Amino acid sequence: MSRILLSILSILFISSSIQSQEINAVFGKNRVQYSNDFDTWYRYETENFITYWYGKARNVAISSIQLAEYDFEEIQDILEHRINEKIEIIVYNDLGELYQTNIGLQGENPLNAEQVQLIGTKLYVHFDGNHRNLRENIREGIAKAYMHSMLYGTSIQEYVQNSFMNDMPEWFKTGLISYAKNEWTEEDDALLRYYIIDKKRPYKNFNRLSKREPDIAGKAFWYYIGKTYGHSSISNIIYLTRINRNLNSAFRYILGDEYDDIVKQCFEYHKERYTSSDYSAPIANVKNAVVKNSNQAKYKNMSISPNGKFLAYAQNKNGRIIMYYRDLKNGKKKRLKRLGYNNPYRETDENYPVYFWSEDSNSLGYIYESRNVLQIRIENLKTGKTFKNTMNPIFNKIYSADFIDEGTLLINGNTDGYSDLYSYDLNSRLQIKITDDFYDDLDAKIATIHGVKGILFSSNRDKASYQVEEIDTILAIKHFDLYFLSLDNENKLIRLTNTKYGSEYKPEIVDNKITYLTDQ
Repeated sequence: MSRILLSILSILFISSSIQSQEINAVFGKNRVQYSNDFDTWYRYETENFITYWYGKARNVAISSIQLAEYDFEEIQDILEHRINEKIEIIVYNDLGELYQTNIGLQGENPLNAEQVQLIGTKLYVHFDGNHRNLRENIREGIAKAYMHSMLYGTSIQEYVQNSFMNDMPEWFKTGLISYAKNEWTEEDDALLRYYIIDKKRPYKNFNRLSKREPDIAGKAFWYYIGKTYGHSSISNIIYLTRINRNLNSAFRYILGDEYDDIVKQCFEYHKERYTSSDYSAPIANVKNAVVKNSNQAKYKNMSISPNGKFLAYAQNKNGRIIMYYRDLKNGKKKRLKRLGYNNPYRETDENYPVYFWSEDSNSLGYIYESRNVLQIRIENLKTGKTFKNTMNPIFNKIYSADFIDEGTLLINGNTDGYSDLYSYDLNSRLQIKITDDFYDDLDAKIATIHGVKGILFSSNRDKASYQVEEIDTILAIKHFDLYFLSLDNENKLIRLTNTKYGSEYKPEIVDNKITYLTDQ
């Protein structure tokens, strides 16, 4: 069976094509598009979803509809609600192509990289190389669609009946959507701890926290309810709130306590967790900053040279990116390139630029996107000469890169809706697949371990094999572990970690040791 065929839980696909962007596009309004891939759209339909895709996005569409059906019943049970019409999922290869869409141009909310867009019952998602992130975005979109239906219904009568839900606290709705997306993450834990423990002026109670930070306050509340009273209590609270049109009576009936008492217990629960002796202390703040951030810009994509003397980074302010590299000894910096434009309503794709260094630290390479075309530059820091070329257009996205040798790169990229590893000849622009399966391979680097040169990377594959895999009902949503693929004659793949409840990312070789980040 071909890897692009689908077999999922006995669900029947209905496939058809749609000419042009006729999914509620607005006449007379157009965004700039750099290819004709959007001229023809195709459709997959299942029991609860309709997925639209174009061009090379077929595999992303298949994964999206698999993930949507996989989590559908769980989200329904959490929110205790049903929608009669099918949710439409509009799938894009990457964020850059999502920004070119004319669909939903009439929507009030501008597209933003940090938000899942929902217009009516149409959900817009893009693939960033990580199916776990794709799953979270789809879950969030489904939860938003359900919350929209709960608030406004599908008829005037339902709108009148449910209009009281508009008076619910903001944390009640946003927190519930976020909780349905992913129950609780390490980022949530760090952020909540900062607000109630580590902040210079921490919030003293739930009411103050929920007014200033409704998203994390609401999610923390529903997480507390689920952990303390069970998941069924959440759906019961929502159901009784809709029926009785009274939040306090729902809490009193389901949990046996008043609203004020419950939110107080929630706040104390989290505060006690962070002050307990078995909870890890946060990393101390670093005072000697290399770059002082005086203009509130984001500093992203930092990459230090192998000899530790240079730092490449990108400054991002409202989508306007400036690329630099800095001499860490004398503090001098050089601007490499400007990307994007200042737009506070839409984030530039923060995946780019992708930096990579030669082993002797004399050459700095970077890959960026300009008008949907991937460009590569390699600058020799000693001679000042720069190699310039466009990347092979077969790549939809590049997540990381490194030198295999002077004329060959290791590319961690996406050509067909999957994140795989490639060798790439700089002169001929020809690529050869190293891994070829539906698992996610990310954060790839060239490394030498015990005298063996190979590829160190993070992957959510469930076995030490990199042979061609045929797609089936397996979903690439497991935790990430570290792997090492030797580049000698045997091409042996070795699993370095096998963590059950955590993921490992960003591996590096430092002083002959493997370092990495973990969310365990």
